[in-house]
Amino acid sequence: MAARRCACMPFDTRNRRRSERRDGASTASREHPVEIPVAGGRIRAVLHLPESPSGSLVICCHGLLSSKDSPKFIAGARAMAQAGLGALRFDFTGCGDTVCDAGPSLVETRMRDLRAVLDAALEAHSPTAPLGSHFPEGPPALALWGSSFGGYVSLLAAAEYREAVKASVCWATPFDIGSLARAVESSEILREHLSPIRELGQPTELSAVPPSRRVLVIHGQEDEMVPWPQAVSIYRRMEEPRRLLLLEAADHRVTDPSWRSLAIQATIDWLRSHL
Repeated sequence: MAARRCACMPFDTRNRRRSERRDGASTASREHPVEIPVAGGRIRAVLHLPESPSGSLVICCHGLLSSKDSPKFIAGARAMAQAGLGALRFDFTGCGDTVCDAGPSLVETRMRDLRAVLDAALEAHSPTAPLGSHFPEGPPALALWGSSFGGYVSLLAAAEYREAVKASVCWATPFDIGSLARAVESSEILREHLSPIRELGQPTELSAVPPSRRVLVIHGQEDEMVPWPQAVSIYRRMEEPRRLLLLEAADHRVTDPSWRSLAIQATIDWLRSHL
């Protein structure tokens, strides 16, 4: 419990009220459909840009059975654009509007997709690149925001793109995905959704990955899918600067509007301080 006391970031209730107003406000941003080529198809995405030119871009990674159109990611991306940050939410293969060839494993397929998105952002200086016309002055400073399994692959990518990714935020993210393999094995719904991918892939826990810096870990203490002590394990694995924010009564999807608003504002504050 000592780690919890020193790790939890203080939160100003004034920020929470500002976030609640922002969540319900009309979007003061520009939203553009984007397609990014990947093996056997194209990744469908939506790019959110603030009214004033932005030199930053937050890549939003949804969870296992979710999509880019999750209310959480729509609200978060719009709030980021209003705060002056660019944001890109996209569908992984087999989710939402993206239909591409599946790789040999779940981890490898999702990492392939995320690499394609990151590489497209790094090539944004080229007018022929998928994002080129939106960042004419050159590649933006990059950050990652992921939820659940999306948070897991975000941390894998942050380690791989250590110099390019300036900050990361993970919500409700597992440290160890071994339990996911057991869940897939016992659930016909999960097996059908993930078909034709048969293997979970490697690594199955973050201890096998080099630690990243500038990571904010957010987790609800009433998470019914990923126990919150896994957030503590992630926090301990990362390097400074790092923060851990435990939400006392939030569930896995952070469905309560007040907790979600708080988490979105904390995410924006962290990203703005490191981009």
